[in-house]
Amino acid sequence: MSTTTALPPCMETETCRRCGGDGSTKAGFCGARQCPKCKGTGLVRIDYRKPPLPDGFNDRHHGICRFCGEPTYEPRRRYWHKACVEEYLFITNPEHAKLTLIRERGRRCEKCGRDTYPELDHIVPLALAPRELKYWQRQNLQLLCHKCHVAKTTEDMRQINEAKQVGPTTESLFKE
Repeated sequence: MSTTTALPPCMETETCRRCGGDGSTKAGFCGARQCPKCKGTGLVRIDYRKPPLPDGFNDRHHGICRFCGEPTYEPRRRYWHKACVEEYLFITNPEHAKLTLIRERGRRCEKCGRDTYPELDHIVPLALAPRELKYWQRQNLQLLCHKCHVAKTTEDMRQINEAKQVGPTTESLFKE
């Protein structure tokens, strides 16, 4: 284990792609005095609640799936496999993910076993997880009753607040 420290993903920033990091706008960009994305700082806060896009997602090549990058053979689906569409909906639409998990796992709370309408919860909180697609997929999701979800969220918020107060954190927060 290395002794280097890193900020939690919720506190990371990246260089603004619009202004190139210097806080100024490119010529001809709507006449604004500063970049509207970074407000002149040159840095953009990363939103940890949005899943990262797969590599090559914005590259549209006829016959290549935008999600997995493999060739598509169906004539009507030129850019997506049927399974990839389902996985993309699962990752980007929380209500779809919740209904899918209820169909797969049932309506019981995965912590206490209470039969109720469950709430969707990330096992590893997104604010503490590295920005990888696997943290939005099935293995990091669980269905909890309201009482268990409130208790887990309280514990998650305590961990997140500790990480923010301490500043740079070690890899010990990223337990799997």
